[in-house]
Amino acid sequence: MYRTDIMMKLVAIVLVLLVIGYSAKSEKSDREGGCLQAKSAAEAFECGAGKTLKFFDNLESRQKLQLLPGITLLSSSNSSEIGRALEQLRHLPNNPSERRDKLMELVLGAVSRFTSGRTLQLNLDKLTRENLARAIEEGK
Repeated sequence: MYRTDIMMKLVAIVLVLLVIGYSAKSEKSDREGGCLQAKSAAEAFECGAGKTLKFFDNLESRQKLQLLPGITLLSSSNSSEIGRALEQLRHLPNNPSERRDKLMELVLGAVSRFTSGRTLQLNLDKLTRENLARAIEEGK
């Protein structure tokens, strides 16, 4: 159980760091400066966790998410918890350690809800060499 907790925290940290990096790249013209302009690592993590929750909230609200031509994630349930994690951001503990733990719990919960409520659909007719090459080129 102890290893599982460490792995889950590691997953949360990696996701938050990925979102911070992505948002830093996409927010160069943002007046607020993004998460990398935070005064401390704790503030940067909190900012990144908030952006991660918004990201997964946006994904959860989609019934169909095309990953590549012929590869789609379909929602297999209507989650009533969409936006709930964002609401909980307003009621975080004041203690920095408890605050960080709660943020990780919220991020992992959002990831868990997203992955458990999805079905992967493959349409092999659309998986042609040209479509995959175009998708990879567009992703660069």
